[in-house]
Amino acid sequence: MAVRRYLQGAGEADSAYLGFLARLARSLMLVGGVLALAVGALWLLTLPEKMAFFATSPWMLAALVLLLVAVALPTLLGPRLERGLWGYAVFGVGAVALIAVAAAREMLRYTLLLGVHGYDALDYKVNMDWYSTLTFFITFGVLGGVTLGYLLTVAWQAGQHRGSGDAGDAAGAASVYTPSAAVTRFGRWSVGLLVVWIAHYFLIGFYTMVR
Repeated sequence: MAVRRYLQGAGEADSAYLGFLARLARSLMLVGGVLALAVGALWLLTLPEKMAFFATSPWMLAALVLLLVAVALPTLLGPRLERGLWGYAVFGVGAVALIAVAAAREMLRYTLLLGVHGYDALDYKVNMDWYSTLTFFITFGVLGGVTLGYLLTVAWQAGQHRGSGDAGDAAGAASVYTPSAAVTRFGRWSVGLLVVWIAHYFLIGFYTMVR
């Protein structure tokens, strides 16, 4: 669904291909949704008696509702799938539904360990290393965010640029996508941050070895 909406925004003229993508996406969502629900129901039926309560827990019900919404969303949105960002909503809701299923599974694990074995993972002793923790989150948030943001920006703008795919046509060849000055600076920042991160990595490693 998201790929189809992306191509629509880029002015894709092949309506037959867009129709094929729509049919393929709906079929995959329907079959995948039915299989997910069937396998989930079979799994719940095989749970031992002390775990059977989880089948009707809020976590499982929330996961079930989100899966059903994700499968039904293309029908619920109707013509809005052809406009704005609505075509990407199916992908977003589907991702949230998968996260909800994973969260329900982890809550079952946590509840079982606590209720049956008396083990609370939240009581686990943590020796906090703030430097390593901050390094991880800064790397993930700043370096990852800037670099991934640049790549996504270039990919999006290039894909939405009119005429960029018709290299055999003179007008198409003349309208090859060229990033703006702001996007170019964005790319330089991503490369610069990566260089700083690599230097920091080796400097910290060297400092740790010689201490």
